[in-house]
Amino acid sequence: MKNIILLFALAFVVSFQVAAQNGPNYGPPDGKVVPVAEYYEGGKDAMYKFIAANITYPVNAKRNRIQGEVIISLDLAADGKIVAAKVVKNVGGGCGDEALRVAKIMKFKASGYSTRQNLSIYYRL
Repeated sequence: MKNIILLFALAFVVSFQVAAQNGPNYGPPDGKVVPVAEYYEGGKDAMYKFIAANITYPVNAKRNRIQGEVIISLDLAADGKIVAAKVVKNVGGGCGDEALRVAKIMKFKASGYSTRQNLSIYYRL
């Protein structure tokens, strides 16, 4: 019995260390459809690579171990420029403000028509 408890404790420690070494992840869980990615040059992978390169995990959110999904609503003009952007869902700790800042600097392809899209940014430690 004591060996089983020790084995579970060891497995927990190893899994926690592996998760901690990966660093923050801002992309969607595998298999999740991201409609706004069709308007981004390079698709979903390029879009989330840009987000990961430009976003910083807010200090307050990291200190309080805040994780979750932030949803940004984007109004895209026919030429691909962002006309308006706002936070629809926020997890707190400054995550919404930082996600909004990065969303506003993204460059989208011209679609030929105006559209409203949602962008999900996932904060995971």
